[in-house]
Amino acid sequence: MDFSKPILTLADAIRKGGNLGAHFDLEKEPNEEISQLMVDLLDYLIEYLFILPSRIESLHDKIEELSKSTPPNEGS
Repeated sequence: MDFSKPILTLADAIRKGGNLGAHFDLEKEPNEEISQLMVDLLDYLIEYLFILPSRIESLHDKIEELSKSTPPNEGS
């Protein structure tokens, strides 16, 4: 699995969406749908960069705590 693909796809979509907003073009004028998609992309990016890593760290910490407080099974 290519773990870099999601972030590269997000970056490319944000770049393309930003180009639509930054460069006036009658054929590619940004509309409400494109604006909403850009907001969704930013939400995904924030989740990928900030929310997901903190959730993973929290899960890791809980597993570490459980492994320290649970005695190993005898005989296994």
